[in-house]
Amino acid sequence: RLILISIGIWLGLAFNASAAQVCPATQDADPPTDWGARGCIDQHIYELRPNGQMVWVRTSVEVADAIATQPLALRLSGRFSARLWINGQAVGRNGLPGLDRASEAPGLMDVEITLPDGVVRAGDNEIILLVSDQHAWIDLAHPFHGLSILPLGGGPDIYLLVRRVMPVMALGILLAGLIYFAGLA
Repeated sequence: RLILISIGIWLGLAFNASAAQVCPATQDADPPTDWGARGCIDQHIYELRPNGQMVWVRTSVEVADAIATQPLALRLSGRFSARLWINGQAVGRNGLPGLDRASEAPGLMDVEITLPDGVVRAGDNEIILLVSDQHAWIDLAHPFHGLSILPLGGGPDIYLLVRRVMPVMALGILLAGLIYFAGLA
């Protein structure tokens, strides 16, 4: 993970690699105003496990000056539904978080949300997510895979590259080996 974050920083991208505050959610409403309330905890965002519950998450992303004025998108990767706010402004959702299975609409594993102009600023940006995972068949140790702010339609998606392209390449190498050794037989 450190290597992926380092590559992102080297490319001038914004990756979230910071701590988060997590609070239990009791209803689909506005984000909490008191993040020090009872039941809220501090944890690394990659340790977020919304399995069978709905929680509020607050974290931050540092955006490089070079990309802050460009059209931007937020890429979210993980197995959960989420509503998103950046710097206090609602910017979109992936699925529909819910307190139970009936009220939740599952989100996509990887999603890119186009951000309105002026929402993201150079430097630190507060990101708040309302997250739930009521449709999980198994309890994953790390259902949260990534959060990044990138130029719209540009920039490499490191997470997708590692998770999708690399296995296909490995399968191709395996098939080529099978064909080679079948020809020797």
